Amino acid sequence: MDAKEEFVFQILRLVRDAVREAGPGGLPAGHLYAILRQHGCTLEQFDAITGALEHGRLIERKGDLLRALPVGAVYVNGARTELSGQMIDGGQAVSTDRYIPAPE
Repeated sequence: MDAKEEFVFQILRLVRDAVREAGPGGLPAGHLYAILRQHGCTLEQFDAITGALEHGRLIERKGDLLRALPVGAVYVNGARTELSGQMIDGGQAVSTDRYIPAPE
């Protein structure tokens, strides 16, 4: 993994952890975006970050609230990283009650 990919994974982990630490009530997406915007994050980048975490089923978005989900895997440029959960072969990650396929 090169430095750019590692940086992307660190950002994904930071956002995932912030949502997780907010607890079951969730974290307002607007608040999180405002914080990241202060560090140069654009709305397009924020949507890509939260979209990747949603796709990996690490978070869910209901209205403006982001909530953590139990486990999942995230794909960036076709590369798979384990942010939580157990890795298995075949491009899928074990989740509590479902399998998450690799994007096509």
